[in-house]
Amino acid sequence: MLDIEEFLSAYNSKKVKKYRRNLSPEFIEAARQRILATKPWEKSTGPRTVQGKAKSSQNNFKHGRRSRAMIEVNRIISEVKRGQ
Repeated sequence: MLDIEEFLSAYNSKKVKKYRRNLSPEFIEAARQRILATKPWEKSTGPRTVQGKAKSSQNNFKHGRRSRAMIEVNRIISEVKRGQ
């Protein structure tokens, strides 16, 4: 669970500061207060259904030559070339 101190440190990180250049301090404080009031990190439970879990399992899916599918294809091709 994310506590307030971790949230505030992430909020004040360089990555966030980069995107808030054009926002007023009042707007930022109001947004901060709304987030702290709702505490969305306490309500997040992740996927519950089988379909949701299957969909979220693809979040870090790699594409290209290093994907699982391509690794399997390359393994089969190399076996065929060796005559197995």
